[in-house]
Amino acid sequence: PKMTPATKTRLLSFISKNNIYVCDTTGVEKNPDGGLTVHQLTKEGSRFILCGAADYQIQEEFSRYSGYWWAPPVVNSDSDIIHRILYLSTDETHTDRVEIPSLDPTKQTCESFSIP
Repeated sequence: PKMTPATKTRLLSFISKNNIYVCDTTGVEKNPDGGLTVHQLTKEGSRFILCGAADYQIQEEFSRYSGYWWAPPVVNSDSDIIHRILYLSTDETHTDRVEIPSLDPTKQTCESFSIP
């Protein structure tokens, strides 16, 4: 998870199922049950399409584990603060995959990784 640069609005961003989500942690926007409202920014993420997640090669070769960044806030002509996210979108559809057993001894599953 990442927070926006310091402004009055504190937005929290995170990756789930290879998509980027954002919520306002100041509590301005709440859903009917009192929790924070979460907005899905990307919709194309899937098993093979990574939005905001660093792929295997980037992680291994460059030790970079994030694929998205908050841009510095911008103030528009109405004095509104605009927050933007730059993100990497990677299509791993045509890459080979390797199955690696989970390191968690309580799980009897394998994790699938794309390899270059």
